[in-house]
Amino acid sequence: MIEKLYIPTLGRVNNQKSYNGLPEKWKRKTYLVVQDQEYNEYEGFYNVIRLPKRLSGEYGRCSNAKAYIITELDNNCMYGILDDDLNYVYTELPSSKKRPSNRPLSDEEFDYIFEEMIPSWMNDDYIHVGQESTINIPRERDFQDNFRISQAVYYDGRNLDHSIVDWWRTETAEDFDCNLQLLRQGYPNRVSARYRIATSSTQAPGGCSLNRTVQIHNDAMEMLAENHKPFVTLYEKDNLMHPDDTVKKLGAKIQWKNAFKSSQGSVSSLESFF
Repeated sequence: MIEKLYIPTLGRVNNQKSYNGLPEKWKRKTYLVVQDQEYNEYEGFYNVIRLPKRLSGEYGRCSNAKAYIITELDNNCMYGILDDDLNYVYTELPSSKKRPSNRPLSDEEFDYIFEEMIPSWMNDDYIHVGQESTINIPRERDFQDNFRISQAVYYDGRNLDHSIVDWWRTETAEDFDCNLQLLRQGYPNRVSARYRIATSSTQAPGGCSLNRTVQIHNDAMEMLAENHKPFVTLYEKDNLMHPDDTVKKLGAKIQWKNAFKSSQGSVSSLESFF
């Protein structure tokens, strides 16, 4: 069973979408991880963890909060780290023709995800697991192996040696970087295509948008490409973060499956995902 859920959060005291979307049972197992300067504003929540001052204020980054959770908290269990602006949905099979194709989860479905589905995958040696975003088209398959994980990441803390990953080295795109580090060392992942997450826009108020600029984003993309050659290819796209800015935003085409295959001594034709 998933024993703990962590939600790093910043600037969203009154807008806890991920937390509010959970059934009461799972709210009791959820820990809001908040920066030092906001800690006193979080009365009335079941569990609140105060980040040290060295990881707060002008040094506060969502990526640092995630690294702190993984490396400095006691997590010898199955646990998850969720962005604070998620909606949880069930995605119908495309062949079913059902509309709407995405619907909210029932309490029983949350129980199934956290008590059965994810734990069963971890017991089959998938130490990192995710839920696909609804930005992708619906699929007939219930899951994919060695795929994109972001914004909802689950780890098997019983079997994850956190010393094999550099969790601290990037300001943004940390989920991509850590996923690739694990895949390239031979740790496969599994990502649910049936129970998915719907996310806010990149620059929604609060959260990472408080200290993410186009340049910080681009620097992280360039670091990703440098650290994970030849599995990351960068391209320019419209800058929706700041439409009036002349600086183009970098996107990444990432060969998730080939990153894992490289650990097995083989790489096939390109399989790129955005």
